[in-house]
Formats: sequence, structure tokens, C-alpha cells
Amino acid sequence: MEGSLEQRYAIKFCVRLGKNATETFQMLQEAFKDDCISRSQSGRWHKAFKEGQEEVVNEPRSGRSTTTRTNATTHRRNAHDTIRTWMHPNNARKLPTQRWCLRIFYGHHSTGNN
Repeated sequence: MEGSLEQRYAIKFCVRLGKNATETFQMLQEAFKDDCISRSQSGRWHKAFKEGQEEVVNEPRSGRSTTTRTNATTHRRNAHDTIRTWMHPNNARKLPTQRWCLRIFYGHHSTGNN
């Protein structure tokens, strides 16, 4: 994050000097070598600063975070782990019935005949 933040300041500086996006990216490549951000990322920031954006940090994103879990997804994940444990060849337990597995996995009774 720190490297890309530093590069955003450099892009902002280049925009103020009147450099175009290609010149700016070439300067970033020269200065940051293998740690340089991508051409497209450089171009997006160049455009944003040219259009008047002042902040160099990312805008907060809307929507649910990628780490958010609902009770249902957590329940399914735990049930899947339980079933996988039973299916392990070293496990001596008797395998549960299909109906029971479906009830655990989906959180309700299956209407099947198994």
C-alpha cells in the first residue's frame, strides 16, 4: 500500500507539471522499477488527478465487504467440514444418511425418501 500511495503522489506531481499519462507511466517505471503499479492503474489515477481529484487514497467502496459472512453461509461451511470429516478414509464412524446430511448442510429436512 505504501509503495502505491507514494506512486500516486508522483502521478499527482506529474499531472501538475503537465505530463501526459504515457510520460508519467514511463517516469514511474524508471523510478520504481519492478514495484511500479500497472499502466492501467497509473492511467486511472492520472485521469482522476487531471479531472481535479485531490485525494490520493482510495474512495470508500459501497456494498458488503468481502469478509462479511451470514449465519447461513457459516452454517453451510461448518456442515461441509463436518461431512468431509466423516468422508475421510481414516474415520471409523458410520456414514450418516443422505437425508441427515442434507438437513445439516441446508439447515432443513429433506423431502426425499433416503
